[in-house]
Amino acid sequence: MSKKNKRHQFPAPVSGPAAIKQRGLQTFRQNDFTSAIVQWSHLNLETEPALRLALAEAHFRRALAAKDSAVCLSDLQRAIELAPGEGRFWYHLGLTHHRADRLDEAIAAYDHAHEAGFARNTLGFVRGLAALESDPQTDLEAITGLSPDDRAALFPIAALLRGDPQVVLDMRSGSWFDRVKDQLAGNPLSSLWRGLASIALGQTAPALEALTPTGKPYKAGAEAVRAYYHGLALATAGQRDAALSEWRAAVTRTPTPRLQSAVADDQLRQLQSLVEANRWAAVLQATQAALKITPDQRPLLSVELIAHHRLAGDAAGRNAWSEAIQHWQAMCSVLEARPDLGPLTPILHNLAVAHEKMEHWADAAESWNALIGQLPKRPTKKSQAALQLPLPVAEFRTWLRRHILECYQRSGQPDLAITHYRSLVKANPDDVDLRLELAETLLANDQVIAARNELNRILTKDARHIGAHRLLAEVHHARGEAYAAEQQLRAVLEIDANHEAARRGLADLMVERGHGWFNSGRYDEAKKIYAEALQLIPQDAQLLIWLANTELAQRHLPAARQHFEAALAHGDLHTYVHVFECWALANNLAEAKQIMTRAEAAGFGTAHFYVDIADVCFKAAHPPEAFSPFAPPRKKKAPASDPWEQLGHELLQKAEATHDDRLEMYRHIVSLLGATKPNLALEYAQKLIKLTPDDALAWIQLAVLQGMSGQAKVAKDTLHQASRLARKQGNSALLDEIERARQLINNPFMGMMSNLGISLEDLADELDLDDEDLF
Repeated sequence: MSKKNKRHQFPAPVSGPAAIKQRGLQTFRQNDFTSAIVQWSHLNLETEPALRLALAEAHFRRALAAKDSAVCLSDLQRAIELAPGEGRFWYHLGLTHHRADRLDEAIAAYDHAHEAGFARNTLGFVRGLAALESDPQTDLEAITGLSPDDRAALFPIAALLRGDPQVVLDMRSGSWFDRVKDQLAGNPLSSLWRGLASIALGQTAPALEALTPTGKPYKAGAEAVRAYYHGLALATAGQRDAALSEWRAAVTRTPTPRLQSAVADDQLRQLQSLVEANRWAAVLQATQAALKITPDQRPLLSVELIAHHRLAGDAAGRNAWSEAIQHWQAMCSVLEARPDLGPLTPILHNLAVAHEKMEHWADAAESWNALIGQLPKRPTKKSQAALQLPLPVAEFRTWLRRHILECYQRSGQPDLAITHYRSLVKANPDDVDLRLELAETLLANDQVIAARNELNRILTKDARHIGAHRLLAEVHHARGEAYAAEQQLRAVLEIDANHEAARRGLADLMVERGHGWFNSGRYDEAKKIYAEALQLIPQDAQLLIWLANTELAQRHLPAARQHFEAALAHGDLHTYVHVFECWALANNLAEAKQIMTRAEAAGFGTAHFYVDIADVCFKAAHPPEAFSPFAPPRKKKAPASDPWEQLGHELLQKAEATHDDRLEMYRHIVSLLGATKPNLALEYAQKLIKLTPDDALAWIQLAVLQGMSGQAKVAKDTLHQASRLARKQGNSALLDEIERARQLINNPFMGMMSNLGISLEDLADELDLDDEDLF
């Protein structure tokens, strides 16, 4: 074999129990106890007693290195399970329980350590200390396993726990202390006990002297006690910062629950005056400083939450939403870590509302979404009350989902809403109502095919789901599939014959077909469809008018009058206008005037009504023709020769004779008559300017009408006036629209717009102006 093709031969990896033991031993020697545990746990411990002890040792050493007390406890218990006769394991299990104030468990573990022959000289002391902490009246002589040094060390502790600090300081002959004073005199902790006794007796100065640190600190546990009580003495003396420093050192050295709780309690006492003075900013600052020393203390966390709540409410009251958001976000962080401190739902609600106030729509959607995650799937009366919601949980969840969609749409990110719904559907595949909301979201985002597919999935799961049938009808209608849309609505009515929305929707679809037949001159078919639709919505005034108008087209006057009467019985002002229009299109002036008289008698003789039917009259006098640039100009009748023209002018006079709002009336006249009577509309536009001389939009309106009337030069001058007003008002957006209007007026076809039937509403669309602003 050539050197080029020769491959290097690697030895095959070693496998099997021997290899696993070897790899475990290697990681154990590297202090990677977790890897060693993983390797050795794969082997049969029943046949490997040495391996059982090695695995126990790995758990034990990992426990000693653990910072989390729960992990430490779990590993120690596993080590004891594997090697129950190992005294070291029991001793450290006792210490772990002892630090957590589980005194009965600690004493039991210490006893097991003693029975296993554990010989460390501290065992007797910690066993006796646990016994005293459990019952301060315990007789030291009755505690077995204590050496004279242990009893000497425990004596002052026992006295302090019994509430008898004077004994520690008492040198009278015959006292218990007199028998151990020789040992105590040489005990480096003697100054510690004197300091504690002085604090218990309220003697601050001797306590400070005894507890002030010397060059050589005590061992960890005793040093933590000294630091705590020295801090207490400093706080009593008013040296707050120095006290905090000592407490921080104490908790860092020995973070036992009892020590942390003691520090936290003192902090709460110091906070009381700030709380009573409602100095919540100072309360928050002090509480957060205290939590750095004693984290996760429930009383301190509760005060922190209250401070954030008060400060957030104050900020919201000042509309300082950014500040309020910071406080509510801080509350969320605390409650997410400690749900036992209170419900998260009201905070998330406040946070979402605040984001909406600032128009941070995506952030608001995320907060609402987080709120959904807090709602129970099966709420009880108790949980409903605890959540503090404005609606029952089921209704509130539905409202939230729709509102989240709205927020995402406002943020310009509807895809995020779809992603949100898809994740919910994936987690709840049988929730057809949730799928319906997804379909609505897809449809709102113009994903019509995806929405249709989702709706079909719903109907596969539940063929009688009314919401899916209705929305699918909308999808088919949007795609021009009228027959399929009708079939979906008929399916709804088979399920619920009285479903009002489905009846209305089906009637509307049938009316569309009827209009098609009517416009093509097939009146019989149109009448048949209108009559069928009327069975679905029998009192619909507009449908009755369409049916009557079809009868009118066939010259069935009695039938037409009957349907008109039924429409007027259920109609309003617009119903009278539409009936008037039908008679005008039929060129029946007498019937039209009769409808006008009846409308006046019914109380509808308003300026708005007169302007509406005046517009109908002018259209009847001069119906628009299709524009052709090659056709000769149409001969115009003299205005006085047409009765509809005359009636139209009379109606405008009636409108002006009313006491209705002049401004609104002139705007309405100009918007309607601009298409058919631009010269007449121009007169009213000039009247409108007199009422609103500083309204730049009114000047634009006048200019447009002047341009439609062929007065291009005058229209440009009018636009100049509009520009002057817009600049004076600092409205740059309006200046842009004025420039667009100027370009439109320069269009050579501008004067032909009245012949084309183009109204001012059309021009408003062209100019990008809202109808409400322009008219």
